Amino acid sequence: MNESMKKLLIPVAVILVCAIILAAAGAGLAGTAAANAEKELNDMIAYLMPGGGEFEEVEYTGSDAKITNVYKGEGGYVLAMTTNGFVDEIKLLVAVDNDGVVKGYTVRDIHDTYGLGLGVQDDLFFLVGLMNSQGDLAVNSNIDAVTGATISSSAVVACVNAASKFVQEAGAAGVLTGTADGFMGPITVSVTMDGDTIAAVEVVSNSETPEIAGNALEQIPAAIVAANSADVDIVAGATYTSNGIINAVKNALSGGSSEPEPEPTPEPTQAPQTAAEAYQGFGLSNTVRMGPGSDDTGTPVYSINQVFANVVFDGDGKILAIYVDQLEYATPNYDGASMPHFSGWPGQGGYNNDSNHDAVVDGTTPDTEEQFTEEVAGWITKRDRGDDYIMGTGTWHEQMDAFQELFVGMTVDEVEEWFAKYCSDANGRPLKESSSGEGDAEKYAALTDDEKAMLADVTSSATMSLNDSHGDILSAIRASFDNMVTVDLTLG
Repeated sequence: MNESMKKLLIPVAVILVCAIILAAAGAGLAGTAAANAEKELNDMIAYLMPGGGEFEEVEYTGSDAKITNVYKGEGGYVLAMTTNGFVDEIKLLVAVDNDGVVKGYTVRDIHDTYGLGLGVQDDLFFLVGLMNSQGDLAVNSNIDAVTGATISSSAVVACVNAASKFVQEAGAAGVLTGTADGFMGPITVSVTMDGDTIAAVEVVSNSETPEIAGNALEQIPAAIVAANSADVDIVAGATYTSNGIINAVKNALSGGSSEPEPEPTPEPTQAPQTAAEAYQGFGLSNTVRMGPGSDDTGTPVYSINQVFANVVFDGDGKILAIYVDQLEYATPNYDGASMPHFSGWPGQGGYNNDSNHDAVVDGTTPDTEEQFTEEVAGWITKRDRGDDYIMGTGTWHEQMDAFQELFVGMTVDEVEEWFAKYCSDANGRPLKESSSGEGDAEKYAALTDDEKAMLADVTSSATMSLNDSHGDILSAIRASFDNMVTVDLTLG
């Protein structure tokens, strides 16, 4: 991802907050260079500690070798950590609040190359990506490595994840954390205990659709507190979300070891539609992408995206049902672990290969028919990649499901009009209040309050582009309409 795209994706407010953190730390630590190491460390911890205030060192008895010391304050923890970078060990401090949310970090010692590995200590975009995470980061999946510093970036990310995990497992005094599956993804709760009494239950994070799950998200925690038990009735119309909250609380109360409840039947993702006549169409769109970028030898990465849309229309051309999937495959010098590969036809000499996905080429792929056959046979779609295909909000298949639900009841013309009115002209993503692409702010400002509320709902579960270098979903839907045939609804 290039720098201009990063600027489009990162809210200015978040950048300013992180810049203030860095400036405050730098100003506060000025003049401590001559002080002894203990005072310098204590100053760093004081500036990083969530909520500020006094802190104490607590004994760490865990098995994670990256964690060397643990400091606890009223608002959270600061963990001293050591990990292996590209050149030598990296020593850092990671600040995590009592809910396991990362609030800051600073590198204390690093010996990597200037302009490359050293970027992990001052690259603003990398810092922003670490903020507010909860142990769920993966380089080149939901956070970009510092350019030219994949190994060191991965090492820092591993420390940040470990710090969040430690706090979530240890928990603040009387506060427990649990996670279970909801309808659109994991639901994480915090449970505050007062002795044996459940004093409070809070849904910390979720990807549920507010219109469907809102009552459950509000009523189930209150019901659990009132009953002092997780065995409460579910909210009608939100079975999956209700059980997700209940199971997350049970996991918290049992230290994460409770037996999972039987999965209820998922609620439909699309509103039921009926029609006297129906038409089915299958659409395909193909796009190529020069990138992302090049490998460490300067050899380009190439990728192909094929989008498939299977759509059922009524006699007025309105969408009754829609199912979209996508196949993406790239040259094997792309360092993403779950990306299907294509080295080229046999007899072409193979292609640069990053076999262990560390952004360093390990050689070339075998130039054989067996290699060609094996690569093609291993191709899987983005839906098949499942929970491995993580995006900024949920996974690819969860975001696509949200768009499908939105498009049911529209014609293809209306889908294209929706895209033109409510998506960025710069990157094709649904507009947000924070959208900063060329013309995006003006486009968003022209919308009504109801339209902005609609977009806020959409972007709570779907933020990816419907037409960019990663795939042209709109064209596949249009092609399905152009190719539709009559469906015989006669029974018997």
